[in-house]
Amino acid sequence: MTKLILSLYPGADLFGRAFDEQGYCVVRGPERFLGQDIRDFHAVPDCFGGVIGGPPCQMFSAARRGQGDPWNGIPDFMRVVGEANPDWWVMENVRGVLKDDTMRKSEGFPIVIRDWDCGGLTKRIRVFYFWPLGLAMFAKRRVPAKRPRWKEDAVYTVTASCGAIKQKSGQSLLKAKEAARLQGYPDLYQFPHRSQHYLSNEVAVWLLGNGVPRAMGQWVAQTVRAWEEST
Repeated sequence: MTKLILSLYPGADLFGRAFDEQGYCVVRGPERFLGQDIRDFHAVPDCFGGVIGGPPCQMFSAARRGQGDPWNGIPDFMRVVGEANPDWWVMENVRGVLKDDTMRKSEGFPIVIRDWDCGGLTKRIRVFYFWPLGLAMFAKRRVPAKRPRWKEDAVYTVTASCGAIKQKSGQSLLKAKEAARLQGYPDLYQFPHRSQHYLSNEVAVWLLGNGVPRAMGQWVAQTVRAWEEST
């Protein structure tokens, strides 16, 4: 089984945490929040067995269309994948990415997943591109069945755009503790206070909202591990 994997555009790296839990050693790539730029980064060939990541999605996101930095990080994700030459890769993004020319031309296979169906707490829907085809077909056979009562019981999603959550009563500002719980990592709300550099509630929710909910990440990580053990 692959042990060393590279996580690109990590942020709080909720996606990478799911792979940590499956016994992988996750190396975090450059993070813009820390003043690092993936455009200056080059992967060491044949060092990583897998590459994961969720490139910036503002230009594809309905929640932020026309707001913020429109930079498309997908070409650099694919560039680093090419440099790394891994055995497999998985890329996460919003559904709007299905229209992206880079992904249309890639060999990755898209699978649409809902957090609620994975056992999570939210209605977040995301596209995961899998490569190679064998992994993609394996993942397609493991797509979780639709879980009942999601319309009544699931909350919409933790949004990175404004640190808000849609509920029946409208929108209300989230606290980092609640955002962490909804994303599946209730203990993570403390992370802004664990260093001498305090993060505001808005920044903490932004980092959490940009992450992959735990249930979703676990489904992906468990699928990759099961595929590796079967090949």
